[in-house]
Amino acid sequence: MGIKCEFTVDWGNRLIGTNGTHWHNVRRFTLRHLRDLGMGKSKMVSAVQFEASELVESMKKDAGKSKPLTTDIKIAEYVDEHQKNLDENNPRDFIDDYLIEIERQKSNPDSTMSIRDLLGCTADLFGAGYQTTATAICWSIYYMSKFPETQRKLQKEIDEVLTNGRQASLEDKPRLPYTEAFINETLRYSSQTQFHLPRTVTRDTKLLGYTIPKDSLIFPAAEAVHYDRSHFDSPKEFRPERFLNSNGRMELLIFITTLVQRLQFSIPNGETLNISPQDIPLFNMPRFDQNILIKIRN
Repeated sequence: MGIKCEFTVDWGNRLIGTNGTHWHNVRRFTLRHLRDLGMGKSKMVSAVQFEASELVESMKKDAGKSKPLTTDIKIAEYVDEHQKNLDENNPRDFIDDYLIEIERQKSNPDSTMSIRDLLGCTADLFGAGYQTTATAICWSIYYMSKFPETQRKLQKEIDEVLTNGRQASLEDKPRLPYTEAFINETLRYSSQTQFHLPRTVTRDTKLLGYTIPKDSLIFPAAEAVHYDRSHFDSPKEFRPERFLNSNGRMELLIFITTLVQRLQFSIPNGETLNISPQDIPLFNMPRFDQNILIKIRN
């Protein structure tokens, strides 16, 4: 099951944490080609539905077994494979498009495109796109296993709304309020990043008696907000009901409804499940080495 990415790469110049001409050029190239591949268009829904079904079929192979939910993706090896099989007349994906652009600009001394930068850009796209969603799915499976009554409520709502095994779409969101609430509570409770990406202060600012000079870096404390008692009653309690009037994310809605439709998750007999994050700086990642029992629903 594709849940964990291992970025064993030389980062190069990246989309995240880079400024200036290089950032502008790579960002413009990336947005243009992601849109060409369907980002922000209606066909993205069918693409996510397909990937959700593929994930379920992969997990079905482990039905009845107790095992961790992880696999590694080594980006450098993936890019190397694309280089060996590149057909410039038939690009398959973003990596092929980037490799073609590197070749096109190779005689330009001002080019900002290189293999090293492709690795960094791809790592950022995986980290900001794939990794965040995959980690949220892993947390959601842990919470469904830890809190079986929550899983039963999800099953009841999804079975009533998505009859005959039909997959969820954006039109189903208003009819799946508990599922959306579960997604939001999963994101709050797991709080994947302790701090959001840094911002730069654009002018000298005074806040609560403190002076923040222009050009200072500030890090929004996401986890502190998610567990702030002035915003959330009993913040250390996992309770989706607190979000019954909120909106969820399209990708997670489709993945989680598809998983709950077809599979059931539980803690294996005689084992425990630790839903506290790993002890690592900045990120609240699941403890990936724990076993989950997967069963196929009729």
